[in-house]
Amino acid sequence: MNILVDIDIYGEYGVVISREECLSHVQKRIKIHLVEKQKQFIASQKTLMLHELAVAKTEKAKKHIRQAYRPFTFRDSKLVREKWDDSDLDKSSFDIELLSDSTIDKITSLYGYTIKSNSTSTLPEIRDLLLAIVYHLAATDENCSEMHQFCPEGESSWCHYRRAKFLGDPIPSHPTALSQSCKDRLIEILGPYMTLSFLDKVKAGRTSNLNESLHNVIWSFIPKTRAIDLDLMHFGSSLAVIKYNDGFAGITDLVRELGLQPSQSFIRFCSSSDNDRIDFSKLKKGKEYTKRRWSIKQSKRRRKRLGDGYKSGAYSHVSVSSDVCCMLCGGDENSGAKSNSKKVAKIDVFDWTCFDVCNSWFHNFCLNNIYGSVLCVNAEELWICPTCQRS
Repeated sequence: MNILVDIDIYGEYGVVISREECLSHVQKRIKIHLVEKQKQFIASQKTLMLHELAVAKTEKAKKHIRQAYRPFTFRDSKLVREKWDDSDLDKSSFDIELLSDSTIDKITSLYGYTIKSNSTSTLPEIRDLLLAIVYHLAATDENCSEMHQFCPEGESSWCHYRRAKFLGDPIPSHPTALSQSCKDRLIEILGPYMTLSFLDKVKAGRTSNLNESLHNVIWSFIPKTRAIDLDLMHFGSSLAVIKYNDGFAGITDLVRELGLQPSQSFIRFCSSSDNDRIDFSKLKKGKEYTKRRWSIKQSKRRRKRLGDGYKSGAYSHVSVSSDVCCMLCGGDENSGAKSNSKKVAKIDVFDWTCFDVCNSWFHNFCLNNIYGSVLCVNAEELWICPTCQRS
């Protein structure tokens, strides 16, 4: 790109080449930058936890170590907030690494929304609006007027403080705010994406979706996985451009230009292919398709946050106390005698199993072991005897 600008290849036509950045790719780079810091930090903490577990001699010491490092075994912000205060580690150095996934998604989405909705504003104004995202997340009930100074005003503002102040409603509270050190580090990370020179490239709010769509059509004719010569590449690219602009109907016109008469079956095929593509495009713009795409995206995020449920040997270390009774019949595991009382089994499991993420996709998950099944119900494990299980 820089070479084309230096040689001024289109200078005789009065065309100046100016490079623009894809806004979608910029949002992805910001998210990847923040997520990578999380991964590196959590991996280092897990390594320290395993090292301390290997050195610990008693089970009580190991349990204390697992509880101290529990905020780092999951990236879920709720677990981090619950267990972080109990940790003895220095909190001031790890604020940016403990950002929740929802906060990272909010930062990236507001970055793109701010640029798209203010394409006619000046570059300093756009920079102030981007700074408003970070200050907005760091606002508390005490400094709300100072932190919301850059947020947009009006009834349609995305800032709940500015919107409530404009409508005269009660000022909402700020339950989860970023710390001062986290705000400073976040501004440092987003600094390269908020410079005036970089904002000039993304100010238009354009994406490279059209280019990628054309590339997809070209690769459908000439796949990247196969070796081709220059003539075949030119021929495939020409067909792709015709299909991209005019659909399959343009190929029939090309056949007529070559002096050939296309058959009726070929014409029907081209017409039906174009109609199917139009119908599918209309379907993708519908509400049901959008809702389904959103649900799939949320499920992918959930699976990514919880991780793989399988762990080699993790569910085999289950010990049931001798006074356990079946939750259905009340029978003892040794004598099989029935009683009216139902006792809860004492399960000894690892901290990172399903019992730490109850009410999630592990809810009511059945763990098969030598005693029967263990059901995860509100973090209480109940034992079922083999007799009731067979019946």
